[in-house]
Amino acid sequence: MFTFKNITFLTDGDLELVIDRMVSADLEQFRAPAYYFKIKKKGLPYEIGKIEIRVGHNEHTFYAGNIGYEIYPPYRGHHYAAKACQIIKRIAELHEIEYLYISCLPDNIASNKTCLFLESKFLGTFLIPFHHEMYLMGIRQTNIYKWMINSGTERLKKLNLEPYSTKLI
Repeated sequence: MFTFKNITFLTDGDLELVIDRMVSADLEQFRAPAYYFKIKKKGLPYEIGKIEIRVGHNEHTFYAGNIGYEIYPPYRGHHYAAKACQIIKRIAELHEIEYLYISCLPDNIASNKTCLFLESKFLGTFLIPFHHEMYLMGIRQTNIYKWMINSGTERLKKLNLEPYSTKLI
């Protein structure tokens, strides 16, 4: 049985991930349990984006990804999505997950660059099965990346982030 970890806040000293909610698995929808966070920049009172991590692997997390993120338009272009992914991977480590899927639309250049920046392996562009909720939303294909969560440390150093420098509070 899955048990959520008692996490309310994660940080790397620059970005802060503040828990918004935890959602249990939905077996009928094939959804994995998930943590949802607001992304804040240290010193700012408002969020600059959001990120979620779905714990576990199944067909849903393969196509929709284990991680979903959004950086709001005024804050894009600073690698905040990659930094937030590096912070949130600590949850995967706590749940002893070795890799995460990240998916994005083929025409979402920024998200594809984020996946490459994290040194994720591009698995390909996949057609969405007709029974998947993404298909029902009009999405027909997605790029899928596999991120080994201990990768990407060289690029982190360029951003003045050390691997495993996240703090759990």
